[in-house]
Amino acid sequence: IGDGEETIIEICNKLEKKVSLGGTLGIAHRVNNKIIIEQPRPLLDNLDELPFPNRELGIRRLYVKSHVSRGVSRKFLNVMEVLIARGCPYQCIFCATHLTYKRRVRYRSLDNVFQEIKMNIERYGINHVEILDDTFTLHKGMVKDFCNRIKELGISWSCETRLDHVDQEMLDMMAESGLLKISFGVESGSQRILDLVKKEITVKQIIEGFRMARKSGIKLVEGTFMIASHIDETEDDVNETIKLIKKIKPDIISVSILTPLPGTETFRIMKEKGFIFAEDWDKFTYVGGLPTWRTTYFTPKDLVRLQKKVLMSIYLNPGYLLRMIRKVKSVDEFKYWFDIGFDFIRRFVFPIKTYS
Repeated sequence: IGDGEETIIEICNKLEKKVSLGGTLGIAHRVNNKIIIEQPRPLLDNLDELPFPNRELGIRRLYVKSHVSRGVSRKFLNVMEVLIARGCPYQCIFCATHLTYKRRVRYRSLDNVFQEIKMNIERYGINHVEILDDTFTLHKGMVKDFCNRIKELGISWSCETRLDHVDQEMLDMMAESGLLKISFGVESGSQRILDLVKKEITVKQIIEGFRMARKSGIKLVEGTFMIASHIDETEDDVNETIKLIKKIKPDIISVSILTPLPGTETFRIMKEKGFIFAEDWDKFTYVGGLPTWRTTYFTPKDLVRLQKKVLMSIYLNPGYLLRMIRKVKSVDEFKYWFDIGFDFIRRFVFPIKTYS
């Protein structure tokens, strides 16, 4: 629970010595069939003290099998992932990040970050950096410094962020420095739903953010959406989402189904209303399978049907397909898009599995 680096070392040392895990800060464990939650471990103040991941321990060929994020794949890029900051200060009711990081955002120094990046360029010849931060553009000064530094390296990069933390100057600067893809968390095209989930953005900001990203020339602009991001979402709200997607024209869309993550406000509300049928954690996934929960207006079947409806309304549009084909720059990239397109058709257009 919380930062894991110091905790995992203590766990390994105790297991090696075959002593009790009792008293280990930052863990939950089972003792005589009873779950014990130990005291929290204080969050690390200085992330620069952490060593870089030992990538020699990974089996690199296994990481080529799937993309790093939609549109970024080791099939045509040599990618490294990096985390610059931990935490998010926002309060979206469906998100569990605050359970780990207490809405506190902590940063590594860019000197430390670029030491890791340059080491990976020298050792592995990486040419793309995937930033894993929840909201990369929280601080404009940091973004400007990052762009100046990565531009000098001549490699591409990608990130995720919020639509209320970008402006035209920033997006232009990011695009000029090699930004290949930016992903925006949208969730819904209904202002009513955005307000209910405490997203703290407006539909107007969403439209303007995508317009600015397009103007900046970023190759791939992604929007992530959620079916029933609030339990009181209706089909009219979903249709507002489809309407918005067609207006902002993202290059990639992700459409997940609301998942009641334990510890979130969403989980508490759904639990109180009896909407969660079985707490089978193997089935708590954002994409794929029939949910073991419902919302006020949607059954599990409805949730899957609406997910398919949104995806097919965009991905099977001839104009969208033509626009994406024009973005392909290599044979390997074409093969990647062909594969994920085929997988989409297999899973959503002609699925083998039927839900009963």
